[in-house]
Amino acid sequence: MDSVLTGQCMENKNIYKFAGYCAITSAVLYIPVCVVSIAYEIPSTSTPVLLPFIFIFSVVQAACSLYAFKRFRDYLNENYDFHAIDKLVMPIIILCAVLTVISLLGYIAPQLELLFMILMAVMGIAGAIVLIFYSVFLLRLEVSLNGLLKPYAYTMIAACICFMLFILIPIGMILAAVTDILLGLILLKPKEEMQVDFV
Repeated sequence: MDSVLTGQCMENKNIYKFAGYCAITSAVLYIPVCVVSIAYEIPSTSTPVLLPFIFIFSVVQAACSLYAFKRFRDYLNENYDFHAIDKLVMPIIILCAVLTVISLLGYIAPQLELLFMILMAVMGIAGAIVLIFYSVFLLRLEVSLNGLLKPYAYTMIAACICFMLFILIPIGMILAAVTDILLGLILLKPKEEMQVDFV
């Protein structure tokens, strides 16, 4: 029985470690996503050849980020019996996935660009609000996650505010990449043990 539990524990550690690498990969992929997307919008460099790269980079970046995000919930459930964010995680994942799809549809059907932009604005604001609640609830955790909990939560809130203000979206994207890096570090670092107060 002990060997089974030990094996399960090691397997979960490997899963969380993989999720940590996925989060950092997501952060790194923001660079090619932005570069290729900007190049496609500039008339002098715009070419259909760039479209497959936009799709591939965008889908892989979103998949890595959302996978790490979901595993973070599992990590908190297993290690700290923390469930304050459980009900928010799946709605956030669904909203982010739909936003990614809508952004890519804009390249396929440019004649509907205005409709897609409105949809992205509405869903983006909704997603940002839910993520702010997620960050606030996350701060209830009684451990600091090796000093990374507050930087992660506050950077997430700052990123969401930037996205809601629209003109600060570029800064929001940078902050979003930073949150992925912080999440990756949380999942890669050794588990922080909870302090037990003895009376």
